[in-house]
Amino acid sequence: MLGRLNFSAAMAVMISDGYITMTQAGFALTMLFVAYAIGQPINGALSDRYSPRIILTIGFALSIIANILLALSPPASTVAGIWFLNGFAQSMLWPAVVRLLSGYLSRLQAAKAMVNISPAVAGGTLLTYALTAGIIVVWPWQTVFWIAAFTMAVVASFCFFGIRNIERHSAVHGQSRIATKKEEEKLVPFFSLFLCSGLPIASIAVISQGILRDGITSWSPTLLSSRFYLDTSVAVLITAAIPLLGVAGVYAGHLINKRWLDNEILTAASLFGIATLALAIMAFGVGGFLFAVALMIATGLMHGINTMLISLVPLHFANKGRASSMSGLLNAFTYVGSGLSGIGIGAIATGHGWANVVLTWTIVAFVGLIACLLCAKKWKQFAQ
Repeated sequence: MLGRLNFSAAMAVMISDGYITMTQAGFALTMLFVAYAIGQPINGALSDRYSPRIILTIGFALSIIANILLALSPPASTVAGIWFLNGFAQSMLWPAVVRLLSGYLSRLQAAKAMVNISPAVAGGTLLTYALTAGIIVVWPWQTVFWIAAFTMAVVASFCFFGIRNIERHSAVHGQSRIATKKEEEKLVPFFSLFLCSGLPIASIAVISQGILRDGITSWSPTLLSSRFYLDTSVAVLITAAIPLLGVAGVYAGHLINKRWLDNEILTAASLFGIATLALAIMAFGVGGFLFAVALMIATGLMHGINTMLISLVPLHFANKGRASSMSGLLNAFTYVGSGLSGIGIGAIATGHGWANVVLTWTIVAFVGLIACLLCAKKWKQFAQ
C-alpha cells in the first residue's frame, strides 16, 4: 500500500509546489489504475501457473524502481509513465497472494485469512497517509518515495524467504491444493465459468466500487482542503482515518454474509445500499464534520464490498484451479473504475465543482446496488 498510495497522499503538496498540475496528477493516477487493470488478468493467469514467490519478487522489484525514479524528481511529463510502471508492478502482488492462500488453505480458512488481511491493508493505508502528513511538513515530498522504496525492499526479502519455506514444507508433507499439470488439462474453460456464475453483471458493481473506493481515497485530501479550506496536512490526516472504518466495513460484511445472507453478492448489495445513503447525505451540502463522517463511512463500506467481490468470490473457483485468474479479472474491473475516477473526478471538479463530484459518487453507488441485486440469485445457485 505504501508504494502505491504514496502518490495520492503526496499529490496535494506536489500540486501546490507547482511540480505538477491537477490534470497531470489525475492523469498519473489514471495510468496507475490502467496499468493495474491491464496487469491483473495477465498476472492472475501467471499466478495460477507459477510460484507466488517469483511473481511477488518481480512485482516488488519493479515497484521499487518506479518509486526511486519518482523520488529523483524527473520531468513532470514522465510522471504518468513512471506511475504506469508502478501500477503494473503492483498488479503482480494480489493475484500471487490469492494463489498462496487458496493453494495451501481450505476455502473457509482462506476466506478467514482474506478477511483478517484487512487490518494489514488498513494499517498500510493509515501509515501511508499519516507518514506523508508528517514528512511533507518537515522534508520535501520526494522523501515519501525514498521511504516507500526502502520499505518494499525489506518486505520483499521477508516474502521471498517465507514463501520458500512454505513451499518446501508443503513439498515434504503434501499439503498443497494447487492443481497439477494433468489436472489443469481437465479444468473447465475460464470464461465458461465466468459467464455461468453471473459475474459479468457483478462486474458492473466491481467497477462502481473501484470508482468509489480509490476515487474517494485518492481525492479526499484535495476535496477537503479545497471545499473546507483545510490545511493540506490536516486533510491528509482526516483521510488517514478512512482505513479504520474500512476494517469495520470488511468485518461487518463478513459477519452479515456468514450469519444471515450466505451470499457474497447480496452482502455487497446491502453495503452498497448503506453507502448510497451516506453519499446522498453528503450531496445535500452538510457541514464539514458530518461531511467527513459520511465520507469515511462510504469509503469504509467500499472496502467491505471489495472483500466480498475480489477476495471471497474467487475462492469458490479454487477447486477449479481458477482462483487467481478470477481474482485478477475482477480486480481488473476494480481498476477500470479506479482509472475512470482518477481523471474523471479531476475533470468534474475543475469544470463543475466538488458538489457535482459528490452527486456523481451517489449515482455510482446506486448503480452498484442494482447490479448486485440483478445477479445475486444466479451467483447463489452457482456457489452452491
